[in-house]
Amino acid sequence: MSIVRLNDDCLLKIIEYLDFDDQLELWQATDDTTRLCLAVAYSWHRMPQTCLYRETFEGRLHALDGFLESMKGTMKHLTITYLPGDQMERFSKLVFPNMRVLDYMADETDDWDEDSDIKIIVNCFPHLESLKLTGMSKGNDIYQMRNIRHLDIAQCWNLSVACIENVCEHLRLRVLCVQWRRSEEKAYVGAISKLNELEELEVEVVQQESIPQLMRLPKLRKLRIITNHECELVRDIAVLRGKDIISASFNDSIWLWTTKTWTPCRNLRNLTIINDEGCSWVKFRRVILCFPLLEQVHLENSRIFDTADELWDLVSICPHLKRLAMSHCILYNVFFKFDAARMGAVLDKRTQPLLLQCFKTSADDLVLQLFKHPKLKIFFEALEYSPVAPEAIELEFLPLEA
Repeated sequence: MSIVRLNDDCLLKIIEYLDFDDQLELWQATDDTTRLCLAVAYSWHRMPQTCLYRETFEGRLHALDGFLESMKGTMKHLTITYLPGDQMERFSKLVFPNMRVLDYMADETDDWDEDSDIKIIVNCFPHLESLKLTGMSKGNDIYQMRNIRHLDIAQCWNLSVACIENVCEHLRLRVLCVQWRRSEEKAYVGAISKLNELEELEVEVVQQESIPQLMRLPKLRKLRIITNHECELVRDIAVLRGKDIISASFNDSIWLWTTKTWTPCRNLRNLTIINDEGCSWVKFRRVILCFPLLEQVHLENSRIFDTADELWDLVSICPHLKRLAMSHCILYNVFFKFDAARMGAVLDKRTQPLLLQCFKTSADDLVLQLFKHPKLKIFFEALEYSPVAPEAIELEFLPLEA
């Protein structure tokens, strides 16, 4: 039976099994008005998300036109990766009314005249809500995209101070990822401090004197920074907003600070430690005692516990702990040489069961065999969490204004 004699559902099912390059080949090999060509176009029409690479459409501008025409009314999330000028120009003829998320990696080998690629984006995607830009853009027209609420320009190297000032004046951002030159930090922070609806801020490096302004952002809920081992930075945050910090994540940095830094952070509920193999249980225990309301502790690729006795010690000093998660933490045989009676006594005192979540510890059988108690529930699933870069921290706050 010829493929074109199949019913529409079967035809679409076959097309969906093809990868994108094969779909393009099929579309190009058939006349624009044939049923097979229309079926390929309809499958593109139903795609809510895709990624475009320059290699895919090299020498295939007609196919690019066909693809864009098919998906312009329905596509919601698009990633554009290093498209050259002749391919980007094909967008300029169209409008994508339902596009909400765009990740645009500019082709740095193209000499864009006055950010002409950004002008195309402004005109083609009038209802964008989330934009990630990388490359050499000057960013002069970003502020014209008035519906943007999530902006990631951390990998744009040529942005001017005027650009960020316009962005902060005209856009009601809720999420901003940005970097700056140290000489321009004062101007950047001054502009960002006017974003009264900003909820999440990610910056690579920030100087100590900028912290007070950032901590006054009325709706700030999440801050992510690279500390570069500057202890005063986090100390100042803890002094200014410590009582509002409810979650903290550290990557190879928790060992930097003394317990005095964490004394104001008594309302912390969630703690994630990543790659802190250099932090001993003795030191970590002192840190944990600063957080009497802890409900979740997550250890990722960590060797803080030498034996399970230390794990149960942590549970004993955290009366509100609901979940203890260990991910990619190899548990060697010596870890399981522990006092089972001590484990039982700690768990007996709990009013609610503890959830112990282990993922890729290489010891699932031993965990099930040796950790048995009516008030202990064990799972072997990955825990969802935000990845944090080396030497970085992520803090979540109760906002100053609801």
